Amino acid sequence: MPMKKNVKRFLLCLFLLLLAFFIWLPADNYTAHPIRFLSNQDTLSGVLNMPKGLPKDSLTLLIFVHGDGALTANAHGYYESIWRHLAAKGVATLAWDKKGVGASQGNWLSQDMEARAQEVRDALKYVRTSQKWRFSKIGVIGFSQGGWVLPLLNTHSKVQLSFMIIVSGAVNWRQQSNYLTTQRLKREGKNAHEIAKGLAQNKADHQFLLQKKNYEAYLAYERKKQATTGIPPRLMTRERYYFVQKNIRADATEGLKRLQCPVFALFGDKDLNVNFQESSSIYRNIFMKYHPQQCVVKTYTNATHSLLKHRHFQKIRPDATFMWKFWLWGEHAFVSGVLDDIRAFALHQKI
Repeated sequence: MPMKKNVKRFLLCLFLLLLAFFIWLPADNYTAHPIRFLSNQDTLSGVLNMPKGLPKDSLTLLIFVHGDGALTANAHGYYESIWRHLAAKGVATLAWDKKGVGASQGNWLSQDMEARAQEVRDALKYVRTSQKWRFSKIGVIGFSQGGWVLPLLNTHSKVQLSFMIIVSGAVNWRQQSNYLTTQRLKREGKNAHEIAKGLAQNKADHQFLLQKKNYEAYLAYERKKQATTGIPPRLMTRERYYFVQKNIRADATEGLKRLQCPVFALFGDKDLNVNFQESSSIYRNIFMKYHPQQCVVKTYTNATHSLLKHRHFQKIRPDATFMWKFWLWGEHAFVSGVLDDIRAFALHQKI
């Protein structure tokens, strides 16, 4: 009997928690419209979020550009709190499933950063030629790997944008790889000598990748490393290997110099993915030299790579528990002021 009572109590508590969650969950203040547009012969599926109760011909539109990984239009829920915060002041938002994710055709692992930039150009073309919507301003926001994508938008032709926002953008692919390696080895308790050895191996790995050898050669290279070190390799899949091979030369420096619209670059000082000190310094130096009047760089205290509160949301690979916690916290998961700053810049190009 006591066992049955405990089960009933547990189920009742679970029901009450779920009920409280759905009651507390904020209602969407925007209407989501499914969209489809063509990019390099693939049809991409996404969503355009229009704020409720506001004129539809004088809104600002912010286009979201994903970071790394197989991400859905809403980045598995991460964007939704940002969308609600923006919609409250009349900012529309647009995003799409990455190629091969959700209802989008293609394969995102077959892309280099220029191909991803072309996707953004195609999304802009779709919006501007649509008969359904008119926007007074259009800007883009890129997260993490999106920081390599957005500076490429003007590579082949001028793209007219009202503003650009880059969140936790690295500058150089190989330097970011070194930073990730350093952070991983520190978490594993390695000393300075062991970290130096790890970085030397990283350099050798980069040199191998730059040779553009096939996947079978890569497997042989990793087997040879294992025979020397005795450490099992962290093997990339075939698709991931060719993706890294395509993008290992990525560097945002020249693209940042060419930008022709106001830019807001955001960083978190607890970022485990990107060296925020190095990246923010490079951004500041470029902006001071080439765009002194229209660019802002800001670092947020106790903020993760995703600009969430470090104490509660610091994880390299978020799991199911992390996502439940994030959904429960909503906007409160982000560090203080960051969502207001994104909204202010989207509306007025200043914070």
